[in-house]
Amino acid sequence: MSSRGYLNFLKDHPAYKNLNKDWHVELTNYNVFWFDLLINAPGGSDYESIVSKFLNVYREEVEQNNDKRFVYFIAARDRVRFHTAIAPRLSRLKNEIVIHVEVGAEKKIKEIRMPARSEIFGMTIPRLLDDGRFILLQFPGMEHPVGINIHEFLMMHCINIGVDTEVLYVGSTDDPARRPLKRNHRGYSDSIYGVNTTEKDVFVYYNLFKAISISQRSPHNLQFMLGNSMIDEVQKKDEGMLLEHGLIHYFGAKSQEKSKGLEYGRLRSGLRKLKQKYNISSVNYHIEAETLTEYWNLYSREVPRSGRHEFSLVLQENRVLIGKAKGNLTDPLG
Repeated sequence: MSSRGYLNFLKDHPAYKNLNKDWHVELTNYNVFWFDLLINAPGGSDYESIVSKFLNVYREEVEQNNDKRFVYFIAARDRVRFHTAIAPRLSRLKNEIVIHVEVGAEKKIKEIRMPARSEIFGMTIPRLLDDGRFILLQFPGMEHPVGINIHEFLMMHCINIGVDTEVLYVGSTDDPARRPLKRNHRGYSDSIYGVNTTEKDVFVYYNLFKAISISQRSPHNLQFMLGNSMIDEVQKKDEGMLLEHGLIHYFGAKSQEKSKGLEYGRLRSGLRKLKQKYNISSVNYHIEAETLTEYWNLYSREVPRSGRHEFSLVLQENRVLIGKAKGNLTDPLG
């Protein structure tokens, strides 16, 4: 049974309902999958089925808790592989493991140095496999070595190599194991059209966002700060699609140019409904990953690269305006 709406009695209480409010949106969780492993699975494994099973379990966990709609990005980064021509080595002088990676179409070589600790690299010097897509680690107490793909490795250890992430498409789904994982919808094909996969790696980011309703100043010095999923003021689908449409408008990806008018109309209608029905006058995004990884240095043709994206959406005279986010989540009144 879902816990969504377990405080829903508050949404109709006059002390809350009649106040002017703003939404503040933050990233609470995400999972990133590399499409190349789905299409060209390692070692003949059915990687897509493995990911699909994981996402089905994950979806059930989300449904049993706050039950949110997944907002996903299809994104691209410069191609990165482990450089197999130079084997990983141990620098005894500094007690470091030295690994080389190749970046971009020109395969520029970069050196990575990390502490030679068993919790990172296991008991032996790691090996590189699968044309540089995987690193093989043998950890204490494990019978078989563990293969970790290049992107998992870089994300896991917050290794920055100077590569940022371009958002190609924004969508939402209730079934992450199907969409866009199965790659059978127009959004996927449109987003990767023109992307040279010999130069770029393409990913899907499955994101969960928390929309927090924060009341403005009241004559009674009351302030509410309530997660929308707690009170279920805006229903799950409407919540997810509004967040999706807001991000589509913000990033302005080329692949969504054809549907720009339709998506803009949906966003405008959603913001109007927020204001008229719920007294919510703005939606403020504060998007930042909890760990400092350049995989969340996002950009698009409309938005400069940054590890933190803060902006507001407000409806004025039937136009959606993008502006500076109001305050922040620790001090929402600014």
